Amino acid sequence: MSSYFPNKLRYIIDAMQLENFDFASVLNEIKALFQDKKSSFYWGKLGKLKVRFEIVTPDFDIIHHFYEKNEIKSHELVAIVEKLQDSVKNAITIMVNTLNYTTNQYIPFKYTVSTTRTEAFKERRGINSRRIDTIELIFDTSRLTMKEVFALVRWVSLDEYSFSKEITIEVSCKHRREPDYTTIINQSLEKTAISQLRPLLSTDDLETVSKLLCHKYYYELLKNHMFPEGFESQAEITLDIAKEEVFPQKRRTVSIDGSKMKFHQLLTESTPIETYQKIINENKIAGLYCSVKSANDDLLYLLIDIDVPLILYYMFPAQKVWELTLNLIKAISKIASAFGLPSFKISFSGAKGVHLLIGLENPEVITDIEKYVNIPEIQNISPLPGISTLKKEKISTLNDKFKFAKSLLQSLLLYTVYKGDIEIPSEIRYVLKISHPYQLFRLSPDSKNRLAILLDCSSMSRGVFRLCSPHPISKLVSIPISNMTTGEICEKYLEFEKVKKDADIECVIERFENDDMKLFLQKPHTITRKHIQNLLTPDKLLPAFATLLRFGTIYSIMRTPQSFSFWYRFYEQKFFYRYVESLVEHYENSDFTNLKSYITDMAIRLDIDNKDRIITLIELYLFKKKISFPLFKHKLSTLYYIEFFFSLKSEIFLIDNEENLIELFKNEMTFNNFLSQTQEIFNIATDTLFRHIILDHKTHLSKSQIDYINNFYRRAESLIDLARFYLNDLQVDIASSCREEQLIKTIYFVSRLYVISIEFIREFYMLMGNPKVIKIWR
Repeated sequence: MSSYFPNKLRYIIDAMQLENFDFASVLNEIKALFQDKKSSFYWGKLGKLKVRFEIVTPDFDIIHHFYEKNEIKSHELVAIVEKLQDSVKNAITIMVNTLNYTTNQYIPFKYTVSTTRTEAFKERRGINSRRIDTIELIFDTSRLTMKEVFALVRWVSLDEYSFSKEITIEVSCKHRREPDYTTIINQSLEKTAISQLRPLLSTDDLETVSKLLCHKYYYELLKNHMFPEGFESQAEITLDIAKEEVFPQKRRTVSIDGSKMKFHQLLTESTPIETYQKIINENKIAGLYCSVKSANDDLLYLLIDIDVPLILYYMFPAQKVWELTLNLIKAISKIASAFGLPSFKISFSGAKGVHLLIGLENPEVITDIEKYVNIPEIQNISPLPGISTLKKEKISTLNDKFKFAKSLLQSLLLYTVYKGDIEIPSEIRYVLKISHPYQLFRLSPDSKNRLAILLDCSSMSRGVFRLCSPHPISKLVSIPISNMTTGEICEKYLEFEKVKKDADIECVIERFENDDMKLFLQKPHTITRKHIQNLLTPDKLLPAFATLLRFGTIYSIMRTPQSFSFWYRFYEQKFFYRYVESLVEHYENSDFTNLKSYITDMAIRLDIDNKDRIITLIELYLFKKKISFPLFKHKLSTLYYIEFFFSLKSEIFLIDNEENLIELFKNEMTFNNFLSQTQEIFNIATDTLFRHIILDHKTHLSKSQIDYINNFYRRAESLIDLARFYLNDLQVDIASSCREEQLIKTIYFVSRLYVISIEFIREFYMLMGNPKVIKIWR
């Protein structure tokens, strides 16, 4: 299906955003009233504050203006009206939903802020239909600061209001111990040119921007990133095209000498700088963005975009928010280094955030030939969560290199948030009542918590990073802030004001003129396929990778620290045992001592309880040749389940009767899990007998120990005899009307075997003076 018509509508609507409502002047007026200690509306005297907005959409004057200029065709008119109405409605709905969700996530706002939305219509149908959205916010001012309240009120201001006809704001307050609200202000907001509401990169700035983008050093910097070594094709480039008093428009196509081409097709490594400068000036290019992928679809870069929400800057001093951002970067860099990765190239985004960039050595580092990512570790070490679904999906972590790269980076970020040492500035921690860093971060743009910092890797196939170009709103240039030699943030950039000062476009041009290019011309470090493979081991990133796949990008980072720790440990153990099995299965008579040391070291790092028994088992199979591989595999599996049930699911040994087993029979999945679990528990019981009684000839058992063993033996033997009787009955009379009753009896047998095994293990290990079995949180 052609995308021409939707894209044409989008371009028209973008061009219509010429004006918006001036929220700031009205809010400043109200704020001044609240700050006046002589006023009856001084903030300290208030108990409640109500702010009500009424938004009427659409503004037919804008539509008629563009229609008369022939910029909207007759066949586009109805679609434009519907799209404008829907864009405002959707923006308001999302804003209210996310505001409600976000305030519920933080204790200071949970019971002090409420937001409601209603809608009505002047005319429900027809070309003149108008919708009226009403948004009402109520704040408990006795428990909130003025800065916090106005930060949340600013959230209501949306770019989509450009298409609304009018907005009315009504502010009323209730004094402490007074029952009624008093109206402070009730007025219509005025529409103002967007360029007057905030700084905006436009055609007026082209002369200055051109000095930057046409500079010889900028051209060198562009080619460094656009033509990375080891790749045959250049990176795709997205452009900011300056417009008069409106936002720059994103384009990839440029015109030169009467013909149109994509920028990355027009520019080659041998293109003279004069030709490049001509393209910049004739097309009014105000900024360049380098893509993470090449023109022939190779993955060139791994990009992490740390996007700090504006509300944090409204709520806290800019330096404190910047410190939080830098603390996160330090934690990411420290963990990446511990996992064997080179340092990221770190750049200020030009607005509020930071870009972390690392290159790939060549196209073979991550490929997806024949719909499989060339990293067999993610499929061979252990079945990943949802692997069957991942194999069937058209685009998934297993079959798409961009999706895989995204998941890999998100795993690193997930690990950093939960396992890294991210220091939260005390002011932010205190005001928001932060108990753990996970409350301040999100991995998905779709997450509803908009107070959380977005750690964005979500558009890896279309991801771009601003290449030392001015931001379209702040006009600050995206500048490098790290030293690639040391891998650390430059000391002077620990202060946000110095970052903004050096990011001023005139300052950057001056540094270019003075040949101060050491930081600017740094190329990103590159990683190899070996780096990726080393990351996907049980003692590095693989458990976080699996946790991400199990819960998804939104919910994986919403888990409590205890829950994340449980699942992370679950996958650590599971993957370690499967990793050992894989190493032994594919052992090719190499140095056995090295293999033994490698597994021992990994087991120590992962705190594996059964490491000595595992090494003994490997020796029996590989070195002494006394057991077959199937037996080795069975015994290794039993060791895994001993560790799993003893350390992660030890509450299972506290069962005293079968009453709560009924829950396990409610559906087929839980019942199948129960049957498998019974088998593993019984294997542990027999392994216990085998180790402590049959093999250990020096064991001296007390009378009570012998009684427990005899009791377990008698109960198990009688159950096995009963099972034989049931199974013989089923084979003799398959069509028996009592078949259902016999199956119920068989289930009873399994349940009893389950319970007697659990009771034996619990009592035996307690008697052995090794009380591992304790109830822990899961």
